[in-house]
Amino acid sequence: MARQSSRLIRTTLCWLVLLTFAAGCSQAAPLGVTTPAPTATPAAAPIASATPAPTATPVATPAPTATPVATPAPSATPAPSATPAPTATPVATPAPSATPVELLPKGDAPERIPLPRDPLALHRAFRDAAPIAPIATAVVDIGAGEQFWLRDPAETTPRRITAILRYRGPIVALYVDATSSVDQGALERAGQQFEQEIYPRIRAIFGAEQRPSGATDRITVLNTNLRGAGGYFSPQDWLPAEIDRFSNQRAMFVIGINSYPIGSEGYLATLAHEFVHMIDFSNHRRRAGWLSEGLAMLGEERLGFLQPGAEARYFAGPPVQLTSWSTDAGAVSAHYAASRLFVRYVDHQYLRQRGLDPLMQADAAPEAVLGRLTGRCCDDARAFADLVADWGVANLLDDPTIDEGRYAYPGLERTAVPLAPDSAGARADAAPFAPQYHGPWGGGMLEFRGATSVALGPPARDTTPIWWSQRDDQSTSTLTVPLALGDAPELRFATWYEFEPGYDYGFVSLSTDGGARWVTLASEITTSDDPHGQNYGAGVTGASGGWRDVRVDLGQYAGRQVLLRFWAVTDAALNGAGWFIGDVRLDGRSITAGWQPQGFVATTLDQPQRWTLRVIRRQAAATRVEPVDVAADGTARVSIADDETVVLMVMASTPGTTRSAPYWLAGTPAR
Repeated sequence: MARQSSRLIRTTLCWLVLLTFAAGCSQAAPLGVTTPAPTATPAAAPIASATPAPTATPVATPAPTATPVATPAPSATPAPSATPAPTATPVATPAPSATPVELLPKGDAPERIPLPRDPLALHRAFRDAAPIAPIATAVVDIGAGEQFWLRDPAETTPRRITAILRYRGPIVALYVDATSSVDQGALERAGQQFEQEIYPRIRAIFGAEQRPSGATDRITVLNTNLRGAGGYFSPQDWLPAEIDRFSNQRAMFVIGINSYPIGSEGYLATLAHEFVHMIDFSNHRRRAGWLSEGLAMLGEERLGFLQPGAEARYFAGPPVQLTSWSTDAGAVSAHYAASRLFVRYVDHQYLRQRGLDPLMQADAAPEAVLGRLTGRCCDDARAFADLVADWGVANLLDDPTIDEGRYAYPGLERTAVPLAPDSAGARADAAPFAPQYHGPWGGGMLEFRGATSVALGPPARDTTPIWWSQRDDQSTSTLTVPLALGDAPELRFATWYEFEPGYDYGFVSLSTDGGARWVTLASEITTSDDPHGQNYGAGVTGASGGWRDVRVDLGQYAGRQVLLRFWAVTDAALNGAGWFIGDVRLDGRSITAGWQPQGFVATTLDQPQRWTLRVIRRQAAATRVEPVDVAADGTARVSIADDETVVLMVMASTPGTTRSAPYWLAGTPAR
């Protein structure tokens, strides 16, 4: 990935958000509300514990999973650490398989689930196990200046700026870049509108936020010029500077006032958007970027900030994957629109009556949580695919009279247009979870043939099986094995990797004390560069460009009993295909037994390709929607009566990949 385009996109995702669109939030409708009564939820108190699990009901003072404090209090139900102890039962490397093996849903086995990224645990494992001093925040007078780290996505590394405290209310403190001139009255009105309208209403919908322990009791908003984004929230700012040297050590977000002037509707919408991200991060430390963005935009819409043209951005170009955002800067607006429309659909169909707790509090993978909302009887992956398919049909029909309103939701200004079939049929490529439409087809038979397997990422390799870190945001996957080293030990392994460069890293490490402390091992694929404070030593980042055979000299540990561990550690927003590791050898001997995975899974390089098809039948004034079964060989047939026409919706639905899959259609176009 190009650093600039990648960083621009990662800023529009998850915690770092809101690229300026040509038709952006500046065109939003005003709030149009009176000052509401205070919410029943009190202001959040300082965090009291480092790693307790999220509570089932939003409260003001739960502790976040990843925010470290100096003396963490024990939790009744502690969340797993990012440096787990070895599992009780090591597993052997599974026997090779020539047939693609489908990964089971993550929930079936706890060791398959990547852990939330825990900066405190990582700091103690790799850097310093000494206690961390609590964050100490000085009282700042109105008109005084403070230094802030600015993470402008258009720049290669954070930089310092000076900002002046210009407004301090009971909830928010507004700082303005010392080089910027703003209207004081507009600033004060914006601060009051956030405190009196946006803050209580967003909390009433999404729950309470948390604050870093010891930090200022007000939310900080830094107003400055941004070249690469309209605004952002960074969870790194919650950390003590000992853990992240670029941290501002407070709950805050940044608004680009060159994109959204203070007091404008776009500015207020951005405040609402970023505040939703802050609450979401408080409750869910492994939220997928695409879903986090959808929730933040739902917050805008619930307050009356509507962004015209979302459908146009989604339907105008090639279909984009809902469940992963690409590194193509030109596709960012389409990804934004997809997330906005999908979450709006889910909200209308399933959440308006029951509230957002099922999404805000659930700690499972988003596909599992969303699939369970439907209450359908199949596995989570299939239920999620069916939900996305329902949304896809709604984007085509937007008709509340069919199937009790399943295929409609509010706010659609336009609908999808099917691709007219050619007399010779059609051949197309389908990105995962990106519905496509073909039709109308006429009387006779419509035949579908799709690929039966899809790559997870790497090209074919003789070494099988392969350990894979999986792809996730804000996660830690580990793969550990105990070793007895000889006189001149040497480690070798084959690898293919795709990490977001400079933000996501892999590490090869050794521990000589049973796993309390770890030392990263340098090799030809590692770097010590650390532009964003995410590299814990000798790290692997970026893309391998193909399979690499790696050699690591372990001579300084000769004769010792050690633990060898591979780590894959990701931050928020973007992720790549992950880390694939195989043919691990010590002194020429293959290591096949004793592996202790947490988040890593043994797999083939291909997965069975899943397809989700819907046929929309039109006959006189009636419209029916039916699922279409796809056989194991990737084929399906749809019979068409003489007096009807059909449109076929096609969606590739294999989880865990971003690779497109080909398919072919053959039939008779409608006259």
